[in-house]
Amino acid sequence: MLHPPTSGRDRMWCRFASCWLGIVFIMTVDQKYIRHPDGPLKPLRNIKINTSMRAVTDCGRNAQLTGWVKRVLLLATVTLLAGCEAPLVLDGVQSELNKPIRRSDRFQAAVSNDNVLVVVGSYGVILTSTDNGQAWTRREIDETPSFIDATACPDGSIAVLAVERRIWTSTDNGKSWHVKDLASEETPQALTCDPSGRLWVVGSFSSILSSSDLGASWQIGSLDDDLILTYVKYFNKQQGLVMGEFGTVAHTENGGETWERGEPMPDDFYPMAALFFEPDRGWVAGLSGAILYTEDRGQSWQRAVTETDAPIYGFAAQGDELYAVGDFGTVLRLEGSDFSGEHRRWNRMDLRYPVRFFLRAALPVASDGLLIGGGAGALHVIKTAELTKR
Repeated sequence: MLHPPTSGRDRMWCRFASCWLGIVFIMTVDQKYIRHPDGPLKPLRNIKINTSMRAVTDCGRNAQLTGWVKRVLLLATVTLLAGCEAPLVLDGVQSELNKPIRRSDRFQAAVSNDNVLVVVGSYGVILTSTDNGQAWTRREIDETPSFIDATACPDGSIAVLAVERRIWTSTDNGKSWHVKDLASEETPQALTCDPSGRLWVVGSFSSILSSSDLGASWQIGSLDDDLILTYVKYFNKQQGLVMGEFGTVAHTENGGETWERGEPMPDDFYPMAALFFEPDRGWVAGLSGAILYTEDRGQSWQRAVTETDAPIYGFAAQGDELYAVGDFGTVLRLEGSDFSGEHRRWNRMDLRYPVRFFLRAALPVASDGLLIGGGAGALHVIKTAELTKR
């Protein structure tokens, strides 16, 4: 019985022996066992072997390999080479599949209520934690939707947005989920829940959707312009803000019944992330490490100094500190403690562990933690006091 080698060195010598046996096979074919129909065995001279290895032609005459020699040598070579391979062990694969966080995960958004943290990502992945991210429970939605945003409502219900024009909602801290379709053909981009519990979704063709029953029915609005909205925020039941492509900024003062467009951001800025604390004051971020600040309702913008050229995908405020996350594992912290943009800079922070891929999810945890998540299964809760300037 053939027992496969167990060490790398054994497999190397085994393959070496197989190669030599193969060379012997070729030399044997080349020199000894060529039988011509009209003569004895003779060495190979200017002979071509066809792809099926069944016939040899010498100057227009057929010659054939001696059948039993060919079969024995070929079988020996294949058998020895097969015996060199170690047995297929899938224990590591199964162990990886049993983990709540996998290297194939791409986390896109994080949200919390008073009881649970929820992180969502591509391929229908939903993670929940009831201990501030120390342990996670994994759930995968069968339809494998691409989740792109999440929000929590004042009553504790959670809604998750998928690019496939659907939302999933939970009223029991992520234990069960219910899916609803969006009443629109436009591609959604962002989601929020206002102080009265209404869900708001914005997306392509400047679409603005709202639902007062967790997605069971929808009211459809639009700015009537061919552009993509990427951010929506409500400050109270009446005042709201949307932002998007071509530097678009629009405000509502009547709960979304009408929207008034303001001055666009400079250079047709495309906001990939935004964080506003009140209608007049907030931050936006985009490509090439660009971060802009306004304190006059978007009438003017100041560009902050950032120590990166990486795209910025998310913001989070933890206590009196403001953070931004982006591509290549970028984590930035704003100097100062009043969130003002004037004469301020964003410093790049060192993490205790390298993150080479993008970070998009950012969320404050407890009183001193920051959750960051992104590509290649990157998901960490870090102590902000342990972050140091690079």
